[in-house]
Amino acid sequence: MVPKDARRFDLDWLRVITILSVFLYHASLFFWTYWWYIKNAQTSSFTALFVSVMGLWMMPLLFMIAGSAAWFSLGLRNKGAFIKERTLRLIVPFIFGLLVLIPPVTYLDRISKGYFSGSFIQYYPHFFQGFYSLVGPTKGDFHTAHLWFLLYLFLITLIAIPIISPLLADKGRKAIDWLARFTTRPGAIYLHILPAVIINLILEPVSIRTYYFIGDWAYVLSVLTLFLLGFIYCMDNRFWDAIERHRAWSLGMSLIVTAAWIFVWITGVNTAASYSWPQLLFSVLYVFTTWIYILTILGYARRHLNYSNRFLAYAGPASLPFYIVHVTVLVAIGFFVVQWNIWPWAKFLLIVILSFAAIVLIYEFIIKRVNVIRFLFGMRTIPKKTEKPHPIS
Repeated sequence: MVPKDARRFDLDWLRVITILSVFLYHASLFFWTYWWYIKNAQTSSFTALFVSVMGLWMMPLLFMIAGSAAWFSLGLRNKGAFIKERTLRLIVPFIFGLLVLIPPVTYLDRISKGYFSGSFIQYYPHFFQGFYSLVGPTKGDFHTAHLWFLLYLFLITLIAIPIISPLLADKGRKAIDWLARFTTRPGAIYLHILPAVIINLILEPVSIRTYYFIGDWAYVLSVLTLFLLGFIYCMDNRFWDAIERHRAWSLGMSLIVTAAWIFVWITGVNTAASYSWPQLLFSVLYVFTTWIYILTILGYARRHLNYSNRFLAYAGPASLPFYIVHVTVLVAIGFFVVQWNIWPWAKFLLIVILSFAAIVLIYEFIIKRVNVIRFLFGMRTIPKKTEKPHPIS
């Protein structure tokens, strides 16, 4: 059993590192060959490979870390207080972001593509008049953008609570004990992803990545599985011991599946989901690759990152606000940088450096210091200091 008051610094590090990886991922999208809000005139097919591989593990890992965080959070509060805390931390910034942070992104998108002309004030009502389309102008541009993660995580947390409750009862703990003993066997940790494999084989061909939760059943149930695994693993250290013990094997397998993805990329294999045998095999490769990457990352992080320092103490609380604001800043800066007549790699570096600096400054001097804004970004507010009365002389 993992004590609920224990601090898992390795998971804190992974949350920070993964969100920084998401930042680099989105910065790369200006230069890849498919859709993004703002595109550089010159794109790179290599960037498409980088983006594809990065996309396999980043958000799934965040869902798994969130499941682990739920274990520790429920150790400090009851279910009602936990749901309230999740609402304030996820739904409040989600709504704020939809109203304030996403409209500028889609506005610059539509301006750059010639789908809209006029001021942002003229555009703003248009944002709410219909759903955003990747292929052209629509009656409206309502869009969750990267904030889909907050919505999904909140709803998955609500779905997970009735599943988690029986696990905490006596029969549930006996089942977890059996699973932990089974996991101590060589290679058993790799079988934990079988439910997600089955889910994808059945539902992926009939699911659509809507980013509105509805219709996205294969992805929703897959990350729900990861969320639950993150919670379950915190119930018994034998799970984490198995992950760490298999880290070298996981790394070796991650190199093999990466080679498979490079083959898919080079040969241009059709990856559209269907019930044909080649596509079903690809679906298994997709889910298994995600799991192998996650196990590799978790294994080496537990081995080498279970410590804290001043950077983690600062970056940990900043990670959620950083995630919430990063796309808006990237698109605002990228809108201008991609128009400059300089080398594409120089543009990429400028977008990364300028955006990162801007986000840190926004966090340090605005978000972090104003309680109302802290609340809107899902952070705990700072209690007001009460002045001690001066003694009467």
